[in-house]
Amino acid sequence: LIHSMGGGTGSGLGTFVLKLLEDEFPEVCRIVTSVYPTAEDDVITSPYNSILAMKELTEHADCVLPVDNKSLVDIVGKIQHMSNTGKPGCTIKKDCTIISGQGGVVKVEKPFDAMNNIVANLLLNIT
Repeated sequence: LIHSMGGGTGSGLGTFVLKLLEDEFPEVCRIVTSVYPTAEDDVITSPYNSILAMKELTEHADCVLPVDNKSLVDIVGKIQHMSNTGKPGCTIKKDCTIISGQGGVVKVEKPFDAMNNIVANLLLNIT
């Protein structure tokens, strides 16, 4: 399960789905990647939603991989900077799965796509 902890839908519905999965498939290991909001989040209820959702995660998840939203933004910025510079040792191939989900198709990528690719690669590399 991959969900946001700050938003009402991600934290509320995400943890509800996690509980349903535990009820339906109690013998299956539930690995959860939770994206936590930044301190500068514009949603005033983000800390409250995160705290309530963490209680549900402790009860229904077997493994939680917390991801900080600000860190994802920083990583995307560094990857874009490294892919645009021509310095030796600081380049990333244009068709790299970290920066593109299109397998080499050159186009402008939205920051959320790159952030989702990082989280997806995290899960692919541990499973």
